[in-house]
Amino acid sequence: MSEIGVKPKEEKEEWREDVEELQEVLKAVSQFISDLKEPIKDIITMLMNALDGKKLGEDVAQFYRRLIDSGVPEDMARDLTKEFFQKKLESAPKLSSLVEMLSKAMRAPRAFKELERPEPRPRASEEERREEDADQTKKEEASS
Repeated sequence: MSEIGVKPKEEKEEWREDVEELQEVLKAVSQFISDLKEPIKDIITMLMNALDGKKLGEDVAQFYRRLIDSGVPEDMARDLTKEFFQKKLESAPKLSSLVEMLSKAMRAPRAFKELERPEPRPRASEEERREEDADQTKKEEASS
């Protein structure tokens, strides 16, 4: 006979297994989030570098100065510098490509390799269920 509020041994064991399974899931989620830290940091750094106007201006000016110092005619240096500037702007990451990179990083299966689906619990056979039902009926009759 079980008292009200006290779970039978099987229920406690099942509850403990559920808690352990939840702990494993949370551990995998935590690892997944940790694994995202570096790729997100790299993406932000890449974006900030690409959008840094000061750095871009310095690169373009340095490119132009090197051409002039190398003896390239001024009109050709100007044209090449414009082309250099355009290529730099084109190579800056677009927002859509950043979103795509981030979504690929989030779908990475490596973060979930640690978490494997547990084997399904074996179901009781029909005969075992009948015996359990009979035991339960006996316990209820005894408590009456």
